[in-house]
Amino acid sequence: MLYFVYLRRPSRDSDLRRDPFWEFGSFGQTGCHGTNLMHPTRSPLTTGDRLVFLQGGKSEIRVVGLTPPIAVKRGQQPLNVTWDRGYRPLPYAMAPVFMDNSGDTDFPAAARILENTNRSTNCAKMASRLRSRNSPVDRDLQEQLLRWFSRDSLPTISHYLEAIDMVESKWVQHGLAAGWASTRERALRFAEASGVYPDVNESDKQALPIAKIGAARNSCKAADPQRKKLRTGCR
Repeated sequence: MLYFVYLRRPSRDSDLRRDPFWEFGSFGQTGCHGTNLMHPTRSPLTTGDRLVFLQGGKSEIRVVGLTPPIAVKRGQQPLNVTWDRGYRPLPYAMAPVFMDNSGDTDFPAAARILENTNRSTNCAKMASRLRSRNSPVDRDLQEQLLRWFSRDSLPTISHYLEAIDMVESKWVQHGLAAGWASTRERALRFAEASGVYPDVNESDKQALPIAKIGAARNSCKAADPQRKKLRTGCR
């Protein structure tokens, strides 16, 4: 089964948005979604399921990741799920659009989620529906997501900030300057949340590249120049 995880947009420059810990193949250590999907006893998640990470943005929501099959560790507070730590999500700038405020989407079946939701914009409607959702993705939407993510050579992040916002955004630039993306900082944050300092691979210890402003935008065009043509306006 596939399950949505809706991640909110950073509320201010100092908002770390540290979970998921992609580097360690882990989600849930901070207690995020602990009252619904990640509830320690009532969560519907089982080993072998996969998580679809939706990242809220300015006037749009993007699908930044579809994890490998997860392992669910119960009997913990909070619930924690893990997956192959070699996996990395898409950069936000290159991720497909789940829904934007004009009604465009790369996944036509997503439009059904908006039905009978009394909010002012499409993104607000989606957020209302997805924040507390703990039911699996509908079959037709699941097929569309699996088809999109079965593409070869999808781009991946070089640091976790890239999965949350455009590289040129003030938030990403602040996070890079503050050292949030360093392996040591991420390991310390993980240990702070979990109580366990993670194993760090030698490859992880290498200095992470700091993307130049505008680089992600240009890479996005090069990676998929037809992406806008793939979207379908919702009705």
